[in-house]
Order: sequence, then structure tokens, then C-alpha cells
Amino acid sequence: MSTNSLHLRKQALTFGWSLVLMAMLAGLGYGYFRGLLYFPTEAQASLDAHLTHTSVLWAEIATWFFIFLLDLLVAWSLFRFLSHRSLFWARTIFYTRLIYSFILLFAIGQLFRIGMSLSSLSADELLAFRLAFDQIWISGLVLFGFHLMSLGFLCWKLADLPNFWAILLFLAGLSYTLINGLKVLGLNEEAWLVSLEAVLAVPMTVGELGFGIWALWWAYKKLE
Repeated sequence: MSTNSLHLRKQALTFGWSLVLMAMLAGLGYGYFRGLLYFPTEAQASLDAHLTHTSVLWAEIATWFFIFLLDLLVAWSLFRFLSHRSLFWARTIFYTRLIYSFILLFAIGQLFRIGMSLSSLSADELLAFRLAFDQIWISGLVLFGFHLMSLGFLCWKLADLPNFWAILLFLAGLSYTLINGLKVLGLNEEAWLVSLEAVLAVPMTVGELGFGIWALWWAYKKLE
């Protein structure tokens, strides 16, 4: 195997496994820990849960921080994997993900502020910090959508990458930008938006994670 092939395989393994691990951590942090602590329409119940399960809050914060670190790793390994193919698009993909990652870090800071001042927070203040996390993260996901669309566009241009992933990544990115852009505009509670998000949840979930699993398959196939 040539030096260049080894380099590409290493980068594919890095971002492939990072995406898989990130998906697992997101399910744990957003799907499990958050559900134990946060009840959006019940301020006092949310505060009581945070005070009772302080260790769960810090586990949630740690989970999000690890997701942030993995985002940086994915951004860099994708850049290294793609830079020899199109430096312009590799940089676009890298910088959009990098900026998104630091927006996410700023959102995580809102959870950290809860942890640092939990004993003195009122129920309404707690919900305000939680809402700030959601609003900042949602704003970042608009940019994340552009990151995926850029990745999909580059995949379409490259003959050795399946067009299927190009289309799915572009659709996933468009879905992220559309859904979260509408949320930024304050349409969260609209029934039609909830229905639209349910329909687009499949491409949003499968797009990047599926590409990461394909990258792992591609990397291990290089050993054959």
C-alpha cells in the first residue's frame, strides 16, 4: 500500500470512528441525560431534577464536551482526506465545521453555567440557561447544514466517491439548514414544522453517520 493510500485510510478511519462515537454520545447526552433533567414546560420539576441528580448534569456536560472534541477531530481528518482532491472545497468543509464546533462550545457554556451556579439558581433562571443552550445550538446547526451540503457537493464532483452519498449528504445538509433556520425564526411550535422535521429526520440522521460508516468500510476494504 502506498504512503498516500495509508494516509487516506488513516483519515477515513479517524473521521469514520469519530462520527460513530459522536452519534453514540449524542444519544446518551441529548437523548438520555437531558431527558432525566429537563422538562421544558415544568420549571420547578426541572430545577428539582437538577438538584437531585447533579452528577447527571456534569455527565451531560462532559458528554457534550467530548462531542465538541470529536467535531474538531472530524473537521481536521476530513480536511486531510479531501485536501488533495479540492483544496477550496476541503477548506470550506473544514471551516464551516470548525465554526459550528465553537458555536456548540458556546452553547455548552450555558450548561456549564448551570453547573457552577446551580445552588443559587431559580427555576426560571435554569430554564433560561437551558433555552439559551437550545437557541445557540440550533443557530449553529444552520451552519452545520452548509457544511454537509459542501461535503455533498464535493463528493458529487469526485468520480471515486459514490453519488448516492453526495445526494444524501446534500439532502441532509439542506434539511438541517431549513429546519433549524425556521426554528431560529421562531416557528418551533408550528404543527407543520414538527411534521416536516419528522419526515426529514431520516436523511438528517443517516446522511453524515452513513457516510462515516461507508468511510470505515472503504478504509478496511483497502486492506484486502
